Parts: sequence; structure tokens; C-alpha cells
Amino acid sequence: MYGFGEGVKILCQVPDIVPIELKIGLPVKLNFCKIQQEGYEGIVCYSHKAFCGYKIYNQIRR
Repeated sequence: MYGFGEGVKILCQVPDIVPIELKIGLPVKLNFCKIQQEGYEGIVCYSHKAFCGYKIYNQIRR
């Protein structure tokens, strides 16, 4: 769960960390990503992913 300054929180995936290493207050970088697509012309689902490692985040942005 990612919290914004005004108390708003969103649930998102954190793909680049082992679950046991997660802790409250861990700095993350949010990225808006394609999550899945139903076939070639089907529905495309997008959502936020939170990345802890900037090395991985920079590789995805290319």
C-alpha cells in the first residue's frame, strides 16, 4: 500500500523486493505499467507498480 501526503492510499504491486524486506516508510518510485492484456485486440489493464530499486526502475523506463 502506497500513501500520499493527504492520507490517500493505493494498493499496488512491489515486484523488485523480497516480501520479508518490506517495511513501513521504505522509499519507492511509482510507475504506471501495463498489467495484462486480453488477446491482441482485447482489454488492456494498467495499474501502478512501486519499485524500491532504482536500477530496476531505470531499466524498465528505457
